[in-house]
Amino acid sequence: MSEKELTKKETKNPSTREIMNMAYETALQCYGVVGISRFDATVSGKYDPVPIEKSSRGVFVRKVASGQFDVDLYIILSSEVKLTETILECQKVVRYALNRKYSRTCRKVNVYVVSIK
Repeated sequence: MSEKELTKKETKNPSTREIMNMAYETALQCYGVVGISRFDATVSGKYDPVPIEKSSRGVFVRKVASGQFDVDLYIILSSEVKLTETILECQKVVRYALNRKYSRTCRKVNVYVVSIK
């Protein structure tokens, strides 16, 4: 994602789909993140990454009062990285990118590790 795209702020309230796609793409750019998985992967046993068209299965957006939102990410990590650092960096990078694009409306990003490959 280029710097121009990040600095262009949206003045309208973003749609849930726009937020999910932005969070999906940003999380995949983080070091150590292999993919975004389904939220119910532990129950179903399917740990395959989901494509961006089906990002709603691995990224959840909860809109709260005054146009703000929270994001939940269900990710697959690489086994060669320090897990706690990778999770923390993924949270920071996704929140930073969303706040830059949508003018400080992202309250928090929750990252859940579903699988380690």
